[in-house]
Amino acid sequence: MEKGLVLLYEDFGEAWLSPLKKSGIKLLGLHADPRRAGVGEFLDFVEGNRALIGRFEKSGIRVEYKLHTLNYLLPRELFASDSALFRMNQRGERTDDYNACPSSAEALALIERGAERLARLLRQSSRRYHFWLDDDLGGDIRCRCPKCRGLSAAEQNIRFCEAMLRGLRRYDAKATLSFLVYGEEAVGRELPEGLFPEYAPFKRRHDISLAEEENAAYRARCESLINRCGGEESEILEYFLSYDYAAFCKDGKRTAEDIAYYRSLGVGFLTTFTVFPEKNYVEKHGYEGIMKYALL
Repeated sequence: MEKGLVLLYEDFGEAWLSPLKKSGIKLLGLHADPRRAGVGEFLDFVEGNRALIGRFEKSGIRVEYKLHTLNYLLPRELFASDSALFRMNQRGERTDDYNACPSSAEALALIERGAERLARLLRQSSRRYHFWLDDDLGGDIRCRCPKCRGLSAAEQNIRFCEAMLRGLRRYDAKATLSFLVYGEEAVGRELPEGLFPEYAPFKRRHDISLAEEENAAYRARCESLINRCGGEESEILEYFLSYDYAAFCKDGKRTAEDIAYYRSLGVGFLTTFTVFPEKNYVEKHGYEGIMKYALL
């Protein structure tokens, strides 16, 4: 099981190169928090930092971009001229708040073309893509139009991801795409070819291990997803180094238990958000936690 880190793009810098090389971590995800920055800002960042990203990759560290992309691929400004592209809420109203209508051929075609265009702009070297849907954190934001109301949240999301993958594969014929699951939604079937599960149990109890009873539902959902859709391409996206990095540096027992559990399921990749509450947080507490995580 390969382990990696995920940083907010604004925390990325040359100072991370040496500790990552020392730790042996060879996978780095860069993320834009959609509440603070959009895909456009992230593209500006990538363009301005290509040389530095290239230095990481020449050092053997694979860099992948993890982005909530749907409101970029299907711009919200289109709602005024064609609201049928967008989802219908429980009140029977079309709304541009989240995602789109997965029964709209026009919406899926726009998403497909947008995914190809975004891939060409990013020029990511890895063939594992993480173009996520809107950040609902596991909420129920299905389209409830007459054509969609019989589709589960997972089935609707699969349609969006298949459209994105078609676009990606016009840029890179061997591209694969993450199917992000927060742990609230059920996935009742195998994923289509080219999609791999990325399980991110955001609402679990993070101060206790997954083995504890209060996390039983997230453990069961994880096992179901990995057993049905997993394999060597499956990925877990955790929050081990975000909630209390200082405490992890001192102990880390709970994280060690969870990592052993994920490894026992045959998961191929494990990444963790490494998001801190203040600037220079890692410099204050040291990189020991990064080294410890790498060794688990």
